[in-house]
Amino acid sequence: MKNSKRNAVHSGSTIADKQNVLAMAALRLSDAMELLATAELSSALNAPDVTKGIDFYQEVTLFEITLIKQALRVTKGNQSLAAKLLHLNHTTLNCKVKQYKIDPRAVLLSV
Repeated sequence: MKNSKRNAVHSGSTIADKQNVLAMAALRLSDAMELLATAELSSALNAPDVTKGIDFYQEVTLFEITLIKQALRVTKGNQSLAAKLLHLNHTTLNCKVKQYKIDPRAVLLSV
């Protein structure tokens, strides 16, 4: 009987711990989504003047780099979490980080 009570208390504690972790993750995700929405708005407000002609692919690259850096800042450099925020496969994000020579540690310092 004592063991079953001990296990029940331990299980309850584990469930509460998991609920706290999930609540914190949801809060972080909410903050991250707000940051990304702000980035999109900021980018739209700073859109280049296409009447003068632009390099479309260069602008897309700059936008990608900005989003990746912001996601890495929000996740404190965690590429797996950043990939989830951006709805990318983690290998795709890792490839882009290498392609654009983004240092996840340096991103944290540029806040």
